[in-house]
Amino acid sequence: MDITNEKAVTRTKEEGFDANTYPGGSGNVGSESESYGNKQERDDRANSSVSNILCTGKTDIGGMFRHLISVYREQVAIKDSEIERINNEAQRVKSEKSNLEAKIQEFELFIKELEQEIEETGN
Repeated sequence: MDITNEKAVTRTKEEGFDANTYPGGSGNVGSESESYGNKQERDDRANSSVSNILCTGKTDIGGMFRHLISVYREQVAIKDSEIERINNEAQRVKSEKSNLEAKIQEFELFIKELEQEIEETGN
């Protein structure tokens, strides 16, 4: 009788528990699984005999890179938009700062005028 867990790893009851393939076991976690009867075999990509996708004839390399270039261009456009928004915000804040500085100068001038008037009338 076979037991199948939710990750589709299948083993027979007779195999039992293998401490080498489970966290906390005494061995390393395996990267390969073996075939039992008509069960599926899984290999780790690092140990696979199949070449990677950059090998000639395996995939449309130019298309893959064109897609990546397109994605990066979209990201650059987004960053340009953010820069423009931030520059506009900085300009608005500079304008507000200038208005505040102008108000400070007006109040300082007003204080000087009041002090002069008090001196002239109070002496």
